[in-house]
Amino acid sequence: MTFRTVILTGLALLTFGSGAFAAPLYATTVEEYAPVGYVAPSRSITGNALGAPDDYENSSDIRFLSLGGGADADGYGGYVVLSFGQTFTGSATIYETTYDRPNNHREYAYVYGSADNQTWDILGEIYNQDNGGASTVTFAGIYSYLKILDITDLRGGTAGDGYDVDAVAVTPTPIPGAAWLLGSGLIGLVGLRRRFSS
Repeated sequence: MTFRTVILTGLALLTFGSGAFAAPLYATTVEEYAPVGYVAPSRSITGNALGAPDDYENSSDIRFLSLGGGADADGYGGYVVLSFGQTFTGSATIYETTYDRPNNHREYAYVYGSADNQTWDILGEIYNQDNGGASTVTFAGIYSYLKILDITDLRGGTAGDGYDVDAVAVTPTPIPGAAWLLGSGLIGLVGLRRRFSS
């Protein structure tokens, strides 16, 4: 591999890689799904919570993952744990599907973050009536997993109805300073090579 190829490859990775990190990152894997109460088969397909949100207001293709229709003895409903293929920080937006918002089906959930899928930090509480069902929580930590736990019964929401997850988007962890330093070093090498080639 020539010097020029190495330099151009490094610059391309830095340029295009940094652009990819700026875009929202959608959930790619359901690590765990534990609904409470009855869930219709079409609403328990874990893939329904992955990828970008469905355009359910302009489409008959309405797919979501229900966290259930009940609560345990402590008032907690079902939950789902999602991963995104890389770490994230800053914010998470959970897209909920409710057909007749804002009149009925008031649903609530806690959002947690984890680096190891064992120890969890609470990131915030969400409500399906906010922002057309797209609730955002902001936080400072760096995480690999996101957990959504239904708390509808605890908040006096619609009895027997749990949170419905259509999609989850997070902010990818920015490129570390070392990567930018590498990029500036590569640019410097290109400049030196041109200078000595002249």
